[in-house]
Amino acid sequence: MVLFLTTKHSLDYCLAYPDRAWEHGFRSLVVVGGNASVGPPRCVERGSTLRRLIRERQPGLELRGWVNPMKDPVTQVGYLLDAHVTADVYLTQVVSHHNVASVEWFLAERDRRRLTIPGVFGVPYYRSGNRRTLDALARFLPVPRDGLAEELSGDDRGGGLRPLSPPAARPGHPSRLRQQPAG
Repeated sequence: MVLFLTTKHSLDYCLAYPDRAWEHGFRSLVVVGGNASVGPPRCVERGSTLRRLIRERQPGLELRGWVNPMKDPVTQVGYLLDAHVTADVYLTQVVSHHNVASVEWFLAERDRRRLTIPGVFGVPYYRSGNRRTLDALARFLPVPRDGLAEELSGDDRGGGLRPLSPPAARPGHPSRLRQQPAG
């Protein structure tokens, strides 16, 4: 189980949440800003600010940040290199074999700038090519609907999935669901 906390709550709530998580045996927490364009306002400007405040109260708690490898890699790696990031690990937006080029650009920028924070890439297992299912999921995260609908057409059990290509099977590739330390 991975606990997430956004800055879209009161500051009191955001500071009490990690205390409660620690008391219940959780030793890591993903802390993100949250979408500033919808819903309640953020209690602090950035997730990194909240992670700093949490670190002061819970120094033993592993704090995780978040980046999106489908966005500009210079900006995304820059977030992680910021002196105030206060992230022990970063997680990414969900990626798949449909996003390989974007992820490779992100990894190249990570390596070029010598980012040392380890990262974990979210890799989904899509088992349905049903267009309504993919459309509903796309409301929450980027879903390569056309490609998946074609790959999984007529098969709601995932049997239409093709095996990973040899480049995707190599160590360090984002389709490998394991923690990848920086190169």
